[in-house]
Amino acid sequence: MFVHNEEPYLCYINYLQKKFLNIKISKNMKRTLCILFLLMVSISAVAADFYSGGIAYDITTEETVEVVKSSKLYSGDIVVPSTVRHQSKTYSVTSIDTLAFAYSYLTSVIIGDSVTRIESHAFMDCYNLKSVVLSNTLTHLESYAFSGCHELKKIEIPNTVNAIEDGVFSYCEKLASVVLPESLESIGNNAFEGCYSLSSINISNTIKTIGKGAFEACGCLTSFKIPNKLKRIEDNMFSGCSNLKILTIPNSVETIGNDAFSDCNNLVTLIIGNSVTSIGERAFQNCYRIEEIYSLNPVPPMICSNSFTTYFDCPDLYVSNGSMNMYKRTQHWSIFKQKFELEFSNSGVFESNGLIYNISETNANEASVLRLLKSEETDLVIPEHAVGDSETYNVTYISAKAFMDCENIIKMEIPNTVKSIGDRAFYGCKGLTSITIPNSVVTIDHNAFRDCAGLVSVTIGNSVTSIGTRAFKGCSNLKTIYSLNVVPPEIYLYTFDSFTADLIVPSGYLETYKDNIYWKLFISIYEDNFGSVEWNDAGHIRVKTHDGDIEISGAQEERVEVYNLKGQCLYSGKEKKIHLGCGIYIVNVAGTMHKVSL
Repeated sequence: MFVHNEEPYLCYINYLQKKFLNIKISKNMKRTLCILFLLMVSISAVAADFYSGGIAYDITTEETVEVVKSSKLYSGDIVVPSTVRHQSKTYSVTSIDTLAFAYSYLTSVIIGDSVTRIESHAFMDCYNLKSVVLSNTLTHLESYAFSGCHELKKIEIPNTVNAIEDGVFSYCEKLASVVLPESLESIGNNAFEGCYSLSSINISNTIKTIGKGAFEACGCLTSFKIPNKLKRIEDNMFSGCSNLKILTIPNSVETIGNDAFSDCNNLVTLIIGNSVTSIGERAFQNCYRIEEIYSLNPVPPMICSNSFTTYFDCPDLYVSNGSMNMYKRTQHWSIFKQKFELEFSNSGVFESNGLIYNISETNANEASVLRLLKSEETDLVIPEHAVGDSETYNVTYISAKAFMDCENIIKMEIPNTVKSIGDRAFYGCKGLTSITIPNSVVTIDHNAFRDCAGLVSVTIGNSVTSIGTRAFKGCSNLKTIYSLNVVPPEIYLYTFDSFTADLIVPSGYLETYKDNIYWKLFISIYEDNFGSVEWNDAGHIRVKTHDGDIEISGAQEERVEVYNLKGQCLYSGKEKKIHLGCGIYIVNVAGTMHKVSL
C-alpha cells in the first residue's frame, strides 16, 4: 500500500516544507510523515457513509451529501452527479470535501450543478487531470483546490463565484486559458502562482483585492489589465512574470508592495497612476529593460533606494507638467538622468497598440494621443478609435510632443476623427516625406511639424482654420503644399521655413489666397479642382469621391489603378469602390487619368 501510493504524498510533504516550514526535514522523516499522513487519510476514507458509482459520500443533512475521499485512489474520468440514491432515498450532492480527490489518477472530472462548494485541496496534485467542468451553481472555490494539477490546460469559472481563495490553481504548469466571471471580487494569495503557461487572463473591474504572489512566476503572461478598483498591489503579486512588456497601474492604486514586479525582466514601459504614494523595496528589481516610466502623480511617490534596478542609467522618466522640480528634489527620483514633462489627464491614461492615450476630461468618449512608445516602426497608422479599460474612445487630438523626435517614422496616417494637432506633436520627425492633414482637423498648433527636414509634400484639409507659428519651420525640403480650404487658414510670417514651395489651392480661389497677408508671399501659387468629377473621351466613365471612398461608375471590366503623388501604385484591380486614407490621388481607368482628393 505505502509503496504504491507514497509518491504523491511525499510531494505534498515537500510542498508543505517549502511553503510553510523553515526547517530541514530528512528523507526518513519525510517518509515517516508520509506514512502517518496516509494512515490518517485511510482512517477518514474508511469512514465514508456509502459508495455510489465508485464515489464515496458522507451524509451531511437529511437531504444532502458531500463527496469524500475513497478507500482507494480515484482514477480515469469521473462525473460527480447532482443527485445520488442511497437506501431508497435521493440526496443532493452539494460539496466536495477537503482532499476528496487529492493525489489521485483522475484524467477528467465533470461536476454536477448541485455542487456549490469545492473545499480546500480537493483536487490537489492530480497530476494527470486534463479537463475540469465546474458546476454552474458553484459559490465557494477554496484554497489549493486544484493546486499542482500539472496537465490542466483550461478552466472556466462560473458567474456564481465571487472569490478565488489562496493557491487554488497554483503550479498548474500547463494552464494556459482561464475565464474569470464578472462576479469575481477577490483573488487570494498565490492563486495562480507558478502557472508558467498562462499567457493572458480576463480581469474584471469588479475585482477589489488581489493577494500576495497571486500571479508570481507566470512566465508566459504578456499582458495584464489591473482592475481600476484595486487600491494596493501586494508583495510579489507579479514577481517573475518575465514576459510582461507594458504595464499600466490604474489611478485607483495607492501602494505598490515589496517585490511586486521584481524579475519582470522584459518590462519596457511602466505607467504609474496618479494616486500611487509609495513604492516598496525591490518592487521593480531586475526590471533592467525598462525604457520609459510615466509617473502621473504630481507629488513624487515615496520610493526606496532599491525600488528600481539601475534606474539612474536607463529609463526616461515622464512626469506631470509643473512637477519636474519636485521630482528633481525628491530622494531617489532625483537620480533619473532623463526627465520630461507631459500633460497627463486626470481622467486617466491608457496604452493601446503601442500608443499612450489621455482620456478627455471634458468628453468621456474621446481620447488624445499622448505619446508613441519607443518603436522601430516606420509606417504608423493612428486609429480612429482606441480601446482602453474595456471602453472605446474616439481619437480626436494629437497631444503636444506626441511623436517628437520619432526620426524613424517615414509614413504617418492621421485619422479623420482628429480635430487638433498639438504643439511640437511631430517635431523632429525627419523621416516623414509627406503628410496629409485630414478634413476633420481645425487647428494645427505652433511647431507641430517643425524640423521635419525630409518633408516634401503637405496636404492641408479643408477644415483647417489656423496654423501656428513655426508649424513647418525647418522643413527645408518642402516642395508642394496643397491647401484644400476655400478660406485661407490663418498663418504667421514664420509658419513655413520659406515661401519657395508650390502652393496649390482650390479652383476659383487663387485670388483669395493672393490677397492674404502671408499666403500671398508664396512665389508659385496654382489652383486645382480638388475632388472634381472627370470624364474620359468616351464620356461614360465617371470618377468621384464619396464618404471617404473613390467610386468609379460606367467602367465594367476595365482595370483600375490608383497612385499617390509620388507615383506609388496603391491599388490595382477591378473594384469600383476603393477606400484609402486622406490625400490626393491619381486614378487610371481605361487609360484615362483622373485626379481626386479624399
